Order: sequence, then structure tokens, then C-alpha cells
Amino acid sequence: MDKFSLLEKIAKKYNKKPIDKIEKILNRINIMTFGIEFLKTPLNCYEYINMGETYAITILQNIETKETIVSSWGDILEEETYCQGDNLIQCIYCGRYMLINEKDYTKTICESCKNDVG
Repeated sequence: MDKFSLLEKIAKKYNKKPIDKIEKILNRINIMTFGIEFLKTPLNCYEYINMGETYAITILQNIETKETIVSSWGDILEEETYCQGDNLIQCIYCGRYMLINEKDYTKTICESCKNDVG
């Protein structure tokens, strides 16, 4: 079984259980982790099991609903920072919202801090 499928199976089985208990289960089956971390996006707050890399597949838990999901915290941050319906993007550096570049959103530069946010 690949790692993604294994994490999905564990997340489903232990949905709404404390995330530190899920981390202990991963450690017992020899999946190395680096503790529990916190992620705040414009839409939600999560706790997630640190796998050592921003885009490493992991288990996240919504702090409010306690629902568990399998993704990377980097993907979640990108997905929830980009507001498709409003044609807005939020700068991950300073938090300011701005209109996306209509031609290519990946070339959007923050008007406030001048970082590339696309």
C-alpha cells in the first residue's frame, strides 16, 4: 500500500480522534513524524502532523470540526488562500488581499510588500 492510501485509511478510521493519538499510531508503524504543528488559513485553522516538508502528504485536522483530511499543509494553504469567487488572492507574506493578475494569476505581485504571491 502506498503512503497516501495508508494515510487515508488511518485518517478515515481515526476521524475526529485527537491528532496526537494519530501521530502515535504513525510512529508505531514506523512512519517518522516531527510533532504536531498549527496552520491558520484565511478560511480555517488546522493541526497537522509534521512530516518534515511543506508539500509532504500528511494528516490534518480542522480544529473546529475535528474532521481529518489527507493532503499537504502547503497545498491546503495555497488552496484556501486563493479566493476564486472574488478574483482575489491573499498575500501569504503580509496578509493583504488584492485582485489577481487577469492574464496569469501566477504573476501576481503583492501591492504592499512586493512579494510574488501567484
